[in-house]
Amino acid sequence: MANSLTAVRAGVTQIQGTMNGFGERCGNANLCSVIPGLVLKMGYECTAGNNLDKLTSASRFVSEIANLSHNKYQPYVEESAFAHKGGIHVSAVQRNP
Repeated sequence: MANSLTAVRAGVTQIQGTMNGFGERCGNANLCSVIPGLVLKMGYECTAGNNLDKLTSASRFVSEIANLSHNKYQPYVEESAFAHKGGIHVSAVQRNP
């Protein structure tokens, strides 16, 4: 994903990738992370970004068709994508300020 975002910053106008990271070879960027990264984090406009609200349902559909369970921690599109256990950090700081 980082390489894809860096390539866009350097002038690349097309990225190829896979849904949910499913692909025939390693190195394929997960478009479920690349598209929101471009639109939400970097401020780029892209065709796929116009349908960002449908990305979660598309991701789930592809998982269902592939007969694979959803990765509930996948960034942007799954139920625990933004989960964080802040208590672990607080505990560490309390033990060693």
